[in-house]
Amino acid sequence: MEDQEEGTCPAQLAKEGLGGAGTVLSSKAYGRNAQVLMDTDTVFLTLSGGRWKIMGAGCTACGERPYNCSVEGD
Repeated sequence: MEDQEEGTCPAQLAKEGLGGAGTVLSSKAYGRNAQVLMDTDTVFLTLSGGRWKIMGAGCTACGERPYNCSVEGD
């Protein structure tokens, strides 16, 4: 986000209005990637340097198509 717009990452995230994560309903790991399903959001993570990095947040399911995420990492 910092690369796409001016300001810090926390400031840009605040503009997205994601709100709180809520209660974790389930989590699934697929090798170096994971999905965490919460009652108010779905988040995608990747394992990088021994730590989990958020790659997508504010994600909603789109049927058979990939999730649509309002915040995406690289």
